[in-house]
Amino acid sequence: MSKALVAHLLGVEYDNKVLMDRYPTKVLRMKKSLDNSVKKALKMVFKEDSAEGRKALRHFVKEVNILSKLNHPHIVIVDSVATLPKFNCILMPYYDGGNLTQILPYLNWHVSDHYLVQLCSALTYLRWKNIVHRDVKTDNVLLNTNHHIVLADFGLSDVLPPGQSMIKHIKGTIYYMAPEQSNSVPYDGFKSDMFALGVILWCMIMRMDVILFKPEQPLVEIVKSTTSLSPIDRERFALILMKAVREQSPNYVENVCGFKV
Repeated sequence: MSKALVAHLLGVEYDNKVLMDRYPTKVLRMKKSLDNSVKKALKMVFKEDSAEGRKALRHFVKEVNILSKLNHPHIVIVDSVATLPKFNCILMPYYDGGNLTQILPYLNWHVSDHYLVQLCSALTYLRWKNIVHRDVKTDNVLLNTNHHIVLADFGLSDVLPPGQSMIKHIKGTIYYMAPEQSNSVPYDGFKSDMFALGVILWCMIMRMDVILFKPEQPLVEIVKSTTSLSPIDRERFALILMKAVREQSPNYVENVCGFKV
């Protein structure tokens, strides 16, 4: 079955733009057949009998299963799913603002504040649903031109039993990983997601991607060398954190991290 026929069955057409191409996964921008002003994103995972192909298939199945359980304004949604002889695919909304990594150099304090509040809301919801994302990073934060963001890419996520927070195995992107993930012992998955959120906040404040520093120095040295903020910037930094906490539930920190401050 051709990609064109699949697109037709899903009610969309190819819009001549490849959003991501990392074989065996490819993401295409599509447009609705009956209304070309409505854009969609088609994530395709090609079937391949290799270690990489089997891993991509596992991530696809996990992402579909988890997203089917979620309904939150700041978490990506799935419109349709199709399984075909040569590939599997997910049709989802297209976010015309790209991802957070792409706009880091252009952020200001007000916008960073707005994004942090939305990310806190998404992680609070995941904590309530007993889901650890495990790959929270700027690449996986999608946005539109109205500064509305969603957390995406749940292929590495885990659903934990009620009351459980400890997980094992190293997953995710190295410079967003909490230090305890380097040890061969179980660690708190929700706290590791919060550590990654802290890295995102650092990226927004410094207006640069932490990945740009790899592999010369560990994250702790990067932070030490870039946290010489002016008194005014330190005050703004504190206000961003306070507003993010204030706009969540009174027990926000406890709900997400499992402890109070």
